[in-house]
Amino acid sequence: MKKTAKWSFWALALVVLTLSFIPSTIWVETLRHYRRFVGGFDPGVLRPTKTHSLPHRGENLSSSDEAAGSARLEFVEFKLRAPKARQVYLVGEFNAWKDGTMPLLKSPGGLWAIAVPLPPGRYHYRYIVDGQGLVDPQNPKTDDVGGEKTSVKEVP
Repeated sequence: MKKTAKWSFWALALVVLTLSFIPSTIWVETLRHYRRFVGGFDPGVLRPTKTHSLPHRGENLSSSDEAAGSARLEFVEFKLRAPKARQVYLVGEFNAWKDGTMPLLKSPGGLWAIAVPLPPGRYHYRYIVDGQGLVDPQNPKTDDVGGEKTSVKEVP
């Protein structure tokens, strides 16, 4: 009689431990996903800025903003035709070359696109198509960065 009680106790203890372990595993996974999500943001991009033009109309704002030295941002569109691709990301100097932080959206025709607000300057970038780096086939301007060929976009 004592032997079955002993086995019943240990079976019950195992069930309780298993049931308490499953929620903690889910909690740890949730925290891991949250950390990955938060780590993908560049705080420099999230700074409040003023613009000189409205991207959808191209109208100039008042010259008092210009005198105050506010930063001007242009919405630059990056496009790539890759109908068979499953995932396309944009990496470059503007996101510290972090893969997975800037996904492009796919249109029904297989064209992937993203609009990125950038201040004037010269930027090196690449596409990551299904895990493989690719220079922009539509942009003839290229350069070497860290031994890898990159495309160059100039924002006026």
